[in-house]
Amino acid sequence: MEIIYQIEAELYDLDGILPGGKDFITRYAAHRVGPTTYAFVDEYTLTEAMSLLARYNLKAEKFYVFKLRPEELETYPAVYMGISVIDNLLIDNKINENQLNQAEIAVDYQSERIAVTPRVKKLLERLAKGLQWEVTQGTHGKELILMKVTEKLPEPIFVPSPLYVELNEYPAGTYAVRSDGRDVITEANILKLMEVGVSVSYSVKTQSNVLRWRPRLIATGAVIHALQSANVKGLLETISPLIQESHSLAHLEKNRQGNWKLTESNNTY
Repeated sequence: MEIIYQIEAELYDLDGILPGGKDFITRYAAHRVGPTTYAFVDEYTLTEAMSLLARYNLKAEKFYVFKLRPEELETYPAVYMGISVIDNLLIDNKINENQLNQAEIAVDYQSERIAVTPRVKKLLERLAKGLQWEVTQGTHGKELILMKVTEKLPEPIFVPSPLYVELNEYPAGTYAVRSDGRDVITEANILKLMEVGVSVSYSVKTQSNVLRWRPRLIATGAVIHALQSANVKGLLETISPLIQESHSLAHLEKNRQGNWKLTESNNTY
């Protein structure tokens, strides 16, 4: 698994570029992947860049991007199951075929229900346990299916160093937790996934709290690999693996503020 280190640097204010910003931009131009985002593949250059920012008192957040090699996906134990989210996909419990378009699997933004085609149902029935199906019609009469994942992960996902934790407006009592890219899955959760293939995470653990978050689907790499191999449309292209407890990065690392704040927000994802 490849690890890419990213820095989101505060190089500008309302008056323009901050002191030291030009030096940083010039020195690390080859690493620039966004207006204020820089990516590094080795820790030495990352540390050097962070030191330069600190010398100029420029603030920055550090993120991690974990990338599985193609040959690693099929045997990887845990990956977020990214599915296209579509606004108003369901109308009176019917799937809006105009909104679904070419997708074969999608999530309704309002209800969070998952719509699939019969082909995807057939694939997933071979790959996972605990899936429930409700056959329904599309708005133009096409047979489509609503899928429910009933298997739950037994333990929270661990986020060792959240950048922020915000109370969602909806669903009530849930939180948006932004990690720095390191989402850690426990051994008990891995064993559950090995048994069922696809499961739902309803909770997240930080250093000081266990919180409810919006349901997140997590699957084995074998499930994602099989769906990709079948060219299922509607899966997100980005593969987001969770890291195991034994990983060297699965530990606390404070962000630049040294902690995180619990705040209210109208964010729902």
